[in-house]
Amino acid sequence: MATFEAQVEGLTSLAIDGSSAPTQTELTQFLTDGAKEVINQLPKNLLPLCAASVSVTAGTASTLNTGKILNVFRNDGDIDHPCRRIPANLKGRVKDPDEMMYATISDPIYYVDNNTLTVLPSGSTGSYSEVAYPTPAYGDSAIAVFPDEAEYLVVLYAAIKSLQNVLGNKSSNSDITTALTAMNTELDETQAVCDKIDADLVLAKAEVVLAKAEAAELATQTDNSSDFRTALTAINTELDKVDDVIVEASTEFDKVDNVIVEGSTELDKSTALLDLGETDTEGAVNTSLAKFITELDETQTVCDLINTQVDSAVSELAEAATLVDSSIDTAVAAITTALGRVNTAVALANAEFDLVNPEVDLANAQVDSEDVEIAQGYLSTAQGYANAGSQYISEAQASLSEAQGYVGEVSARTGHVGSQVAVAQGYISAAQGYSNEIQSKIAIVNGYVAEVTQRLSQARAKREESQSRLSAGNAYLQEAQAYVSQGNAYISEAQAYISQAQGYGNEVSSRAGFSSAKSQAIQGHISTAQAYVSTAQGFGNEVQSKIGIAQGYGNEVQSRLAVDTAHYSWYEKQQAKLQQDYDKGIQVLK
Repeated sequence: MATFEAQVEGLTSLAIDGSSAPTQTELTQFLTDGAKEVINQLPKNLLPLCAASVSVTAGTASTLNTGKILNVFRNDGDIDHPCRRIPANLKGRVKDPDEMMYATISDPIYYVDNNTLTVLPSGSTGSYSEVAYPTPAYGDSAIAVFPDEAEYLVVLYAAIKSLQNVLGNKSSNSDITTALTAMNTELDETQAVCDKIDADLVLAKAEVVLAKAEAAELATQTDNSSDFRTALTAINTELDKVDDVIVEASTEFDKVDNVIVEGSTELDKSTALLDLGETDTEGAVNTSLAKFITELDETQTVCDLINTQVDSAVSELAEAATLVDSSIDTAVAAITTALGRVNTAVALANAEFDLVNPEVDLANAQVDSEDVEIAQGYLSTAQGYANAGSQYISEAQASLSEAQGYVGEVSARTGHVGSQVAVAQGYISAAQGYSNEIQSKIAIVNGYVAEVTQRLSQARAKREESQSRLSAGNAYLQEAQAYVSQGNAYISEAQAYISQAQGYGNEVSSRAGFSSAKSQAIQGHISTAQAYVSTAQGFGNEVQSKIGIAQGYGNEVQSRLAVDTAHYSWYEKQQAKLQQDYDKGIQVLK
């Protein structure tokens, strides 16, 4: 019968010797592995054909080889008694007569623990049958202690592995090696350019970080935690206080209006009573009362003017607050958002270019093993990453331009807050002037009250009720005076808040100039980042060029490998056929 080596050569068309692929030593290993696999697939009725008897001393552990135990016996001096197997975790019960696991001479036991076999009770000899794995060599023509009908499967297994070996070790010619070397050179240079891209992107990212820091500092001017925003918020707060105080002042002046109406009513009643007094007194009192009422009517008109000025101030302050709360915040937020997108795009571009290097390394590895088709796949993937990186760089440039536009908008809007506050200041000042006029008219009214009181003293007898009315009217006037004073106090408070708001407005204007400087700094960092990004983009184009050159060498390698492809395909198809025969044979055995 032909040797196993000859049988494998007949199936594979390979010439196997000491330096071939596979070698004779490797073929021997394939045969040994095949015999082991076939035994593991054998049905139980065929396993005894692969077993060997091993002697054992009862009570002493015996080391196993395969662990495939068929039979275990203990000799009592005359008879080999079959041993029953127990779980190793119950071995402690074999010495207890009351336990089912108890071992006797006529009913011995065995257990397997830690790759050893132990027979009990001790004090005798025994044996066990264990399946053994053979070690056939390439020069053998048969396998001892092995079913004959399964030997051909061992040869098929070795033939399949031999074809796998030759497929894995298929080499090309020197021209392919030269092309692969040139390909490796381009890939190495590509990796170096990628490193330059990374360096420029790092610098660009650093500039974006600086721009973001400047933008963040600018943004803090409109953020609740910052000086700029704090000043604007303080303006808003002071303006809100002005609004509240003006409302209080307006309420007080409304009270003046109401009290004056009540006082006028009382004085009208006094006028009626004067008809009962002396004619000359009546005329003089009536004249004073008429002037008195005129001054009160004019006071009411001035109160209405105060309300108008106050309402205008509130409108201006509300517009200023709206400008502070929305426009500037929106523009600064847009700057931050745009710079955030720049940072994200640069990070994504960097990530994509970082992915180029591993793909190039994988391509290099495949080129080293001369598997150019797979190398080209990695190169195509690297090309895709480079294209994606370039796209992200373009997105970064667009976001940088958008950020520059918003920087200009912030500078324009910050200058308008001070003018709104100044207009409101004018309205409040006008309201304060009217308030002073009210005080003047109240003082005139008080003079007329005094005159009326003097003249009424001449007609006490018939005018006691009139005096009482005048006292009530005077009380109302005093109350009005108190309300006016309170209103003036609120006006003064409003004036103080306006002054405070103006101070914050000056701070805002000052910081607006700072914001302008910050905007210029941001633009500078953005321009520098754009320069780095443009340089990185240029390197990205160079990467694409080198990958194209590498792909050209890959095409050359592919062309040269076409000669070897036919052989490779035949080996591959033959391996598949042998695998089918082997699988079918295993199924037949089962």
